[in-house]
Amino acid sequence: MQEQLEAFLRLVGSIPVETVYLLVGLGAAVENLFPPVPSDIVVVVGGILADRGMLDARLVFVVAWASNLFLALGVYVAARRFGGGMFSTRWGRWLLRPAQLARMSLFYEDYGTLTILVSRFFPVFRVLVPAFAGISRLGFWRTALPLAIASAAWYAVLVFAGVLASRNAPRIVSALTTINTTAGVVALLVGAALVWLWWRSRHGDGGAVSPPDSIGGSRRSDHEGTRQRFRLEGFADFLRFERGLANSTVEAYLADCASLVAFVVKRGGSDPEGVEYETLRAYLLALGDRGLAASSVARHRSALRTYFGFLVEEGHLGEDPTERLEAPRLGKSLPDVLTYAEIEQILDTVGALSSAAHPNAIRDAAMLETLYGAGLRVSELIGLRVRDLALDDGLITVQGKGDRRRIVPLGGRAVRVLQRYLRERRPELDRRG
Repeated sequence: MQEQLEAFLRLVGSIPVETVYLLVGLGAAVENLFPPVPSDIVVVVGGILADRGMLDARLVFVVAWASNLFLALGVYVAARRFGGGMFSTRWGRWLLRPAQLARMSLFYEDYGTLTILVSRFFPVFRVLVPAFAGISRLGFWRTALPLAIASAAWYAVLVFAGVLASRNAPRIVSALTTINTTAGVVALLVGAALVWLWWRSRHGDGGAVSPPDSIGGSRRSDHEGTRQRFRLEGFADFLRFERGLANSTVEAYLADCASLVAFVVKRGGSDPEGVEYETLRAYLLALGDRGLAASSVARHRSALRTYFGFLVEEGHLGEDPTERLEAPRLGKSLPDVLTYAEIEQILDTVGALSSAAHPNAIRDAAMLETLYGAGLRVSELIGLRVRDLALDDGLITVQGKGDRRRIVPLGGRAVRVLQRYLRERRPELDRRG
């Protein structure tokens, strides 16, 4: 192994120094996206090369540390920006239900800094923890500082180990492999335990979301008290028995309400009587800040209107704070349009079929050319009559919305196809009736 390692080091030594530093940085950074990359060994090799005078140990440390930290924070920022929206989709809600997401957010609120600090020393978890910190919307500095400190400590040890063990490289590489393997096994065991807890949290109570578990705190008595004060059990019964909703729908309503309760409790609230319009508006704005789409925020608003309507109807509240709560504007997405090349391909294909005297191809070509050449709506095309065509002048009269009529110019290509249609195909169609 010594000879192979020496041959490898000689090969690396033949590469320009700037390229070697770049490879060290990439090896340390890419681990945040693809855990199987042996980034630790890459950094140790950098330390060995520094001891042999090929690199600078301090620069190896800075490059490895900065590259890894930069991409880890990039993962965090991306998860913070887009994670909430992803988990509001159908598959996202299957992976992490809103109540589970709320529990995770509360866990990170309490233990996020410590979790990030410890996880940086374990394979696989190095990737997952920054991402979930972003999804949980943990503060930037509460994420960045433990990431920076833990990564600095780890890469300093790796570079120092490479420098000290340069003359006994196989032993240090073998020891590092053993350490990483052991840490990997521990990570897999912890991961299996987390998967079991995830599955139990979804199915341990028969598939229903328990609102108190998702509204904060670590003591069961607090959960029970919050359940009673916010009357979530009564709301669940109302949905099931009076509204006759399916269990999955009830679960979605309760999860959305549990999210609100977590927000209210975190701001010092203790019961629905203290929830005002301003609180609800701040909550919906917070959902938008988490990256939820306008449609998801609108769904939360609908659930809250139902919940507070229930409280008013049952006499628990004097007035409904959601009455003035405006629905978020649902933006209209731009339609997908054909490119110029695609349109030309369609017209050329239909034109080729019409040239081959394909049945109805001349009519289809005339319709498409008119649609495209005059910029008509389909309803306007269908409403055209022969008397509306002034082909000698290259004009057609169109009746649009509101029975308004307008004169539209027609391109030469469309005029020629229409003339052929009227000459060759239209008489036959008229004879058929």
